[in-house]
Amino acid sequence: ELANQCLQRNELNSAAQLYKQCIQQNPSFAPAYHQLGDLLMSHDKVEEALICYEEAFELHPTDLLLENFATAYEHLGLYHKANSYYQELVDKTGRADLKIKQALLLPIIPASQEEILKTRQQLEIHLSTLIKTPLRIQNPVQEINRTLFYLPYQGLNDKLIQETFAQVCLH
Repeated sequence: ELANQCLQRNELNSAAQLYKQCIQQNPSFAPAYHQLGDLLMSHDKVEEALICYEEAFELHPTDLLLENFATAYEHLGLYHKANSYYQELVDKTGRADLKIKQALLLPIIPASQEEILKTRQQLEIHLSTLIKTPLRIQNPVQEINRTLFYLPYQGLNDKLIQETFAQVCLH
């Protein structure tokens, strides 16, 4: 409770200390691990956040933690691992926002031109499938919170992919 109040007042160091104290006093309290993980993620301490999420998941597995795993691995550039978490969630929940997030996964630094072409082809297939699927997205910015940021770095014509992505979001 106190840690959450510190977060609301933007006292992040105090909140982190309080979450850690809570964990020391009650090591089986999953929400403290989860909240500390979220706090660490917000400061780009992804590896530390993953440790907290893993502890929380062992104590109390939730879909939100699976989504946190996917997001964390995406931030680390481990898009195959992120994809497996997104796939598990999509299979389990069918949520449209997760389908779109999964479709938008791109390697931060592709290993080769072949990988670039392969991931672009997969992206085009995912987007063309999504455009034919009835999706319930009220606010794409809030629900998806993703762009095709790494696409222009591939040095290819992105116009059609960007237009298709826009259609998916407006669909």
